[in-house]
Amino acid sequence: MKTKLTAAIFGLILAGSAQAKDHNVDIKFSKGISKKYRKTMDRDLSVLEELDFRKEADEETLKVLGLQNLNSETAVKWLEDRVQVVIEETDSKKLEKKIKVEERFYNFENAGVEPTIERATSTPSGKGVTVMSNLGAALYYAGKSSRNLFSYKIKTGFMKSETIKFSSPRSGLIMIGPGHFMERFDYDKNDSKAEANSFNRLATFFHEARHSDGAGKNLGFFHAVCPDGHDFQGLNACDRNLNGPYAVGSLMIKEFLKNCESCNDEVQERMKLAYLGSTNRIIKVTKKVAEIDNFEVQMLQSTLSVNEIMLPLLSGAELEAAQKEIAKIKAQILAIAEREGKIDEVASKYVDASPEGRRIE
Repeated sequence: MKTKLTAAIFGLILAGSAQAKDHNVDIKFSKGISKKYRKTMDRDLSVLEELDFRKEADEETLKVLGLQNLNSETAVKWLEDRVQVVIEETDSKKLEKKIKVEERFYNFENAGVEPTIERATSTPSGKGVTVMSNLGAALYYAGKSSRNLFSYKIKTGFMKSETIKFSSPRSGLIMIGPGHFMERFDYDKNDSKAEANSFNRLATFFHEARHSDGAGKNLGFFHAVCPDGHDFQGLNACDRNLNGPYAVGSLMIKEFLKNCESCNDEVQERMKLAYLGSTNRIIKVTKKVAEIDNFEVQMLQSTLSVNEIMLPLLSGAELEAAQKEIAKIKAQILAIAEREGKIDEVASKYVDASPEGRRIE
């Protein structure tokens, strides 16, 4: 009797797990993610898998994604190649405790080549909320920097787990937070389960998946600091290339909009604004100071270097003050260079998205 009861309970657990997932997308979710969030993400992936891309994709979309054509199959495959497991929001200290060194002195590709990471010159106002973050690329870079192959074990179900080895930015560990599910970001305000709202979250998914790409200087497609005058000036909230995360996210919004039969005028307008908001974060041209024989500029550049070196050691009000000072010095240098005609305008370009290393299954 006891054996039969145990078997029945076990069967119910398995049946419940099977019913929760109504798609075939090979992306796993941590058991720690709430049932509500998992159900929403399953619905989103179902929408993507079943979407009929009737309208032909723009050439720009295909170029940025590196695809010959865009349909539900190629879109799902694009995500699967870059995302392996999604986990719940995790405290950095708890995360660090669960990271293991799989192999020391690992032979990383492009060893010694550091990606370009720009330092923010301002601090976000208010209390932030986690939307989605690509931990896989960050942990790959951390391991590469220390020459250690890191691994992370995640419980994905009843007596099931996945161990990710960060042998490539394509390792694909994504963290989600409550911001990913906030109703105020919905395109359709009248129906929380509308496919338009799935499109919103899926565009973010594609954005974060792009961080699983790149090699050498372009590893992880890390964001650039938005220029002066931008809505997000001083924050790492822009891209200094034409095929980065914001390009991917915005173009997917555009493709979803073209193929959304249930989107009314109001919803379409919100999607268009979201598209424009993302494209506005793509920096098309960067102003750089050319070689300039000016004593004032040389002194300012020396002061700037000292301030930038100190940034990692600061926090709170001191950090904010230092960031403002750095922004002020950069503006002074740029003003002098413009006055003397010593400005080079560097056009952004498409960078190679091919990833370093390979995913170890």
